Amino acid sequence: NNGNIIIVGNQIVNSVGSAALVVGTGKYWQIWSTNASPFTGATADSTNGLVNDYVQYAATYGTTPFAVTGRGFLYTLAPTIVDTLSGAITKVYDGTTNATIPIGNYSVTTAPVNGDLVTISGQLTTGAYASPSGNVTSSNVGVSVATNPSIATATTSTASGSKPVYGYGFTFNNSLTGSITKAPLGIAVSATYAGTQTLTFGTAAKNGLTSGTINGVAGAVSITGLVGADNTSGITGVTISNANVSGNAANSTSTSGTYITAITGITASNYSLSLSAANQTLSTGTLYGVNGSLATYTAVTGTNAVWLAKATATISATKTYDGTTSLTNGQVTITGVTVGGNTQVLGYTGTATTSDANVATLSKYVVDGAMVLVAGGSGATAGVASNYALPASNSNANNSATITAATATISATKTYDGTTSLTNGQVTITGVTVG
Repeated sequence: NNGNIIIVGNQIVNSVGSAALVVGTGKYWQIWSTNASPFTGATADSTNGLVNDYVQYAATYGTTPFAVTGRGFLYTLAPTIVDTLSGAITKVYDGTTNATIPIGNYSVTTAPVNGDLVTISGQLTTGAYASPSGNVTSSNVGVSVATNPSIATATTSTASGSKPVYGYGFTFNNSLTGSITKAPLGIAVSATYAGTQTLTFGTAAKNGLTSGTINGVAGAVSITGLVGADNTSGITGVTISNANVSGNAANSTSTSGTYITAITGITASNYSLSLSAANQTLSTGTLYGVNGSLATYTAVTGTNAVWLAKATATISATKTYDGTTSLTNGQVTITGVTVGGNTQVLGYTGTATTSDANVATLSKYVVDGAMVLVAGGSGATAGVASNYALPASNSNANNSATITAATATISATKTYDGTTSLTNGQVTITGVTVG
């Protein structure tokens, strides 16, 4: 064939040796074997020392172009290299879909033929976690598939002389699974009694201490453990197990205090924080305020603690001037928070007085030092005394007293003089009797 030698057969047997095929300069020889088992078995081919330049598989004479020009063994045999990604990987929730794939999870599960050397390159060591159904990427906790759009390729060569080998098929199988486990989290909340188990933060709380308002009243939240976008957006509120101040834990080792049962603003299931039990553990400070006041604290991993300070009750008193500072129960109104349009009502025992007995005196208030709050109201207006503290005994937004003018008594006596006129001495005006 123009000085080239082409041999085609279903079994190649060289009984001469390395000098069996000789071509001139610039010429080549090709041996095309259709043997189904050219390297093993009783009918294997025997090249017997022929020195080739390359090997090509999946080659059919007259149909398949040869890969290079030179002395070549070409086979219809079509071996395939199978690169398999398998096993399982896991990571702690970090708010991303990023997956790190160890190179050791790759393996060549179909051995090359005839001792050929195979080098796999381009195996990706990064991928993305995805939901098992639909293969949609997901950063959430749970069992997921770790996807890897592999761009791996195989480079092959002969075992002897590292001569190039062409025609191998290449298949990539991915059975790798992955799981995202829960991240640790700790939250401690210090709020004021608001008559509800739903606490809404005026400022979204992030890692560290966030001071602001909770349900419109001063409060603070300490958080540790938020990751990624969760710490960017923050927690916007929580639901707590008990709306009453009486639910506060007795001390920092108690496991029976009020705790958080639900979190808004993040997907709480991505975190390992138990939402079914209290954990009062704190690293510094204390969650337990003095006399019902707000407290300072620092949450650590696993903290689930809530402290409710007493709300300040509102006292107002109204009476008609009687020359004294004394007040009766009927003259004093004590109210608390408004829940669902219903304002809670409280009562008291002890003694209440006004700060001044006169109508004209400004900024009067109720002197409440001898008062003790008790339950009041009924149904939706029922107020629980332990949820409240008396206001300061001075004139303020929560403490006021009003005294209205009393009606004076006027009488007049004179001797008939044919007129209706009266002199000062004929008129007597009296007020209240004191003592």
